[in-house]
Amino acid sequence: MIRVARPAANPQIPVYVDKTCTGADGTSKLTRYEHEREKAIVFFTDPSNYLGDKKLCKTKFAFLTYKNSKLLEHLVSDFNGKCAYCESDFRAVTPSDVEHYRPKAAITTPTAKLAPGYFWLAGDYSNLLNSCPDCNRPRKHKVPGQTKGTLLGKGSQFPLSDETLRVRSHQVAIASENGVRLLLDPCHDNPEDHLEFEANGNVRARKHEGVESAMGLHSIDVYALRRMHLVQKRCGVLLDLAAVFGELNHHVENDNLLREQASSQELIDRNMIRIQCCMSKLISMFSKTSEYIAAKRDWVRKADANGQFVALRAFKIEPLDLIST
Repeated sequence: MIRVARPAANPQIPVYVDKTCTGADGTSKLTRYEHEREKAIVFFTDPSNYLGDKKLCKTKFAFLTYKNSKLLEHLVSDFNGKCAYCESDFRAVTPSDVEHYRPKAAITTPTAKLAPGYFWLAGDYSNLLNSCPDCNRPRKHKVPGQTKGTLLGKGSQFPLSDETLRVRSHQVAIASENGVRLLLDPCHDNPEDHLEFEANGNVRARKHEGVESAMGLHSIDVYALRRMHLVQKRCGVLLDLAAVFGELNHHVENDNLLREQASSQELIDRNMIRIQCCMSKLISMFSKTSEYIAAKRDWVRKADANGQFVALRAFKIEPLDLIST
C-alpha cells in the first residue's frame, strides 16, 4: 500500500455536478449524489427503521451513487488500475469492487454489529477506493505459517482504538474520529510509515521505538495483506528486483574492469548499453502503474542500509532516486 494523492473534492462528473433531481422541499435542485444523501438521511434517522444501533425494518436502502460507471472510471484512474490496499493489478481477472473506507450500511465490531453505518458518506468520493475482491470481501485465506484458512478481508469492519469516539450521526464532523482510526487510508495516511516487507514477500507492522504500529497491525489483518498468494506474488517481484540490481552491479563493475584493461571503446559501449537497459528495467519497475511499489521501495531502503549500492554511487547512479515520492 502506498500513499495516493487525490483531490479532496468530488470529481466533476454528472452524478456530482448535474442538478437533475428535485429536493424534498419540492423546489430545490439537487445532483443525484445530493438527492441520494438527502433520502438516506431521512431513511436512516427514522426511529422506526433504526434505533439503538439496530435495524428494525426489512427495507433495504438502494445506494446508487457509488455504482456510477463514470465514478468507477475515476477510481480506477486514481489508483492506476490497482487495488488501493494490496497494489495488485487485477483487471485481467475480475472487476473492481468500489470500496467504502467507512462502511455504509452497518459496522462490524469485535463484540457487535452496529446499524446503520456511515450512510451519509456512501456516495462521498473521499470515502471510496478501488479495491480487489480479496481485500474487500471476507473469505478464508491461507497465510504463511498456518495450515488452515483464516477469515480475512474488510467487509464492514472499521475498528477504532476508542469505540466511545465513533461518529454515529451525520451531524457530527467525521474528522473528530480520525485520531482513533485503526485502518490505513492510502489517500490520507502514508502506509509506508506503518508497513514493512520481508524479502520473502511477507508484510509486518513497522516498529517505532520498538512498538509495532497499531494501524499497521490492524490493516494487515483487515485487508488480508498476508494472504498466501499475495505474499508469493510480492516475493517473486522482489526476487526480480534483486536480480536486476545484481545485473546492474555486475555491468558497473565490468565497466571499471574494461577501462582498467584499456579495452576497446566498442566493448565499453556495449557494456554501457547493458547498464542503460538495466536502468530502464528499474525505472519501469517503479512506474506508477507497477505493482507492489511499497515492497520494492522497502527493499531498496534496506539494501541501501546494508551497503549494497556503493559501486553504483561511485558510478554516479543513485538508487534512492527510484523511490523518491
